[in-house]
Amino acid sequence: MLLVFGFVVILFFSMSKSYYRAPPKRETYPVAGKIIWAALKRCNCSSSGSCLDSAKKYHDPVQVEEVKSALDVLSVLYVMPLFWGVFFQIYSIWIFQASKMDCQFGSWTLPYSQVAILNPAFDIILIILFDRLLWPFCRRLGLPLKPLRKIGVGFIFTIAALLIAGSVELSMENSDNLVSILWILPQFFVISLAEILLAVTAYEIAYTQAPDSMKGFVTAMWEFTLAIGNVITALLVLMPWTSSTNSFILAGIICFAMILYLLLSWRYSKILARKEKLIAGMELDKRKKNTESNFS
Repeated sequence: MLLVFGFVVILFFSMSKSYYRAPPKRETYPVAGKIIWAALKRCNCSSSGSCLDSAKKYHDPVQVEEVKSALDVLSVLYVMPLFWGVFFQIYSIWIFQASKMDCQFGSWTLPYSQVAILNPAFDIILIILFDRLLWPFCRRLGLPLKPLRKIGVGFIFTIAALLIAGSVELSMENSDNLVSILWILPQFFVISLAEILLAVTAYEIAYTQAPDSMKGFVTAMWEFTLAIGNVITALLVLMPWTSSTNSFILAGIICFAMILYLLLSWRYSKILARKEKLIAGMELDKRKKNTESNFS
């Protein structure tokens, strides 16, 4: 392990000259914090529009709009801590499940703790297949899967993986013989599908939809969702659930997260539609002015 870690460190520093170093820009964190604080102090709930608009009297309106756009993007990520909390919990639950399975293959015994490698292995394979085959094929058919819908499908796969794991656990309890560890493969495969559709796509939305000046801020908030997810995982460990009901309860938590996400994504879709309509109107006005100037 130390040799592998040392090799990675050496490789990282040896390739550092080829990395792109973005020039430093203005500090966005203090600016965003000041704008949000000013809006909270002076927000008038009875007025129409965003609460952040009240901060335009004291800060650059352009910066206020950038913070508004960043917070709109972050609203889609509000449910991610619930997903991470369940996802991180899965590793310990499923490794414990593997410890009760038949790991014998002839004269060779598979170490049950090594089943955790299935998730990253499936991730690597599926990311390549999705990027090179599935998504281009969907685009050729005229059926591109939009990012917000990918996340919704990812929630469905997460629920499916937990239900599969719960069903395997019940069959283990009701069986007189040990269940083969091969039965753990489907749930790892499905949760890998969920992770790619949900987590990878959510990170893509967080980075690509954020304003240029707020990309660092939004990315930091994305990492913060992982931190909160770890806290949720620690709390879930304290719950007195049995191994047979654990996966089903976690599936219920993801169902709640999916419903909340559908509401938030619907709101965000409306915001995007208004922005696209506004941009289209501005472009139309610009064309009209150019046409009038050509005839004048």
